[in-house]
Parts: sequence; C-alpha cells; structure tokens
Amino acid sequence: MILRWTVTAVADAADRFRRIAGAREGMTALVRALEDHEIPATAIAARKQVG
Repeated sequence: MILRWTVTAVADAADRFRRIAGAREGMTALVRALEDHEIPATAIAARKQVG
C-alpha cells in the first residue's frame, strides 16, 4: 500500500515541476566533461591493491 501511495505522489508531483531552460544542453556538456575526467576502473583497482 505504501508503494502505491509513493508512486501516486511522485506521478502527481511530476506534473508540477517546471523544465529548466537550457538544461538539456547543459547536461550534455556536463556528461562530456565528466567523461573527460573519468578514471578507468583498472586504475582504481590498482590503487586499492597498492594502498
């Protein structure tokens, strides 16, 4: 029952949120910047073994 109420509340709130102008373009730039600074998983594993 709680799950049903939660889903109903989220669905209701989703209609009231306003879109932010330029959010899509900004998100693309953010993802690109994060990918440029991404550390490969092998480097992280190597750090854990050393430390």
